[in-house]
Amino acid sequence: MNPDGDRLANKVTDSNVSGNLVQAHSIGELNIHGSRIVVAAQDDAPAVGWRGRAELRVGGERLLLHDPVTESLSGDGAVRRHQALAQRLSSPHGYVWLRHDAVLRPTVGETPGARALDREAALLDRLGRRTELPRIVVHRADTTGSVLALHWPERTDGGPCDTLARLLERAAGPLAIWPAQRLLTALAELAGTLARLHAHGLSHRLLEPTGIIAASGGRLLPRDLGAAAQPPAAGEGPGDHQAPEQSHRGYGVPGPATDAYRLAAIAYHLVMGVPPHPRHPLPVPTDRLPSEAGRALADALAAEPGNRPDLSELGRRLLTAYGRY
Repeated sequence: MNPDGDRLANKVTDSNVSGNLVQAHSIGELNIHGSRIVVAAQDDAPAVGWRGRAELRVGGERLLLHDPVTESLSGDGAVRRHQALAQRLSSPHGYVWLRHDAVLRPTVGETPGARALDREAALLDRLGRRTELPRIVVHRADTTGSVLALHWPERTDGGPCDTLARLLERAAGPLAIWPAQRLLTALAELAGTLARLHAHGLSHRLLEPTGIIAASGGRLLPRDLGAAAQPPAAGEGPGDHQAPEQSHRGYGVPGPATDAYRLAAIAYHLVMGVPPHPRHPLPVPTDRLPSEAGRALADALAAEPGNRPDLSELGRRLLTAYGRY
């Protein structure tokens, strides 16, 4: 069932629930804080009940799902994906970014996205913990699918930190000059974090305001590794900040240059109040940010990936423009 209550292949029953529902395929246990429970059909996904107010038990953690819970299918229909912010009910308390990939049916060979979460967990282990990349809280996998929970930082009042998307919603237009400067310098530092992926021949490719956490101290942190654990695919990363090579033919293959475009598109959105046109973005007025920063964004928004600065150079140019390099 998706978050709007549409029926998929599951059987649905409405009743009050108490105690734990033990799932048949050992991913975890389920408790519903409410009255609606989804029971998996025998040939359906092993993890059930993915909706707001559901309580999951994964790897010794008790996790309460927050709305919205999103659900999608892989292009070949072999993998069902769920994701949501979740609250840790077991000690230590806090928040996690929780995702689950359920393998719905066997395929010939391995489906590219079937073990993407496992590969992402392996990448995070390999890249080390002494970076601003996400920290693994739980990773569990079996033949039916995988679950990965990544640490989500908290505000000083104990709530989950907002995403950059929430800041854009509150602004409802271009940010004032000083808030824009703070966020652009933070984006420049985020560029350095993501450049660690590029050093390993990887790229995020799904950078979006919803996937950037505004943490304490003015830091911007990636929510996850995006599509770094998956090969590029036609039409990946739809949305206002999609790079031309992700949606149009003739622009090359998505890769590290895609991250430079998407980060610049987000910066442009913060400054101008609207995303850039994918082929002909308007110049940023010089009264909105230093001219060198405007040129850096314009260069990174080039339609041809080969004409863009790499992510490290983009970050350096933004920091230099604000006297921070």
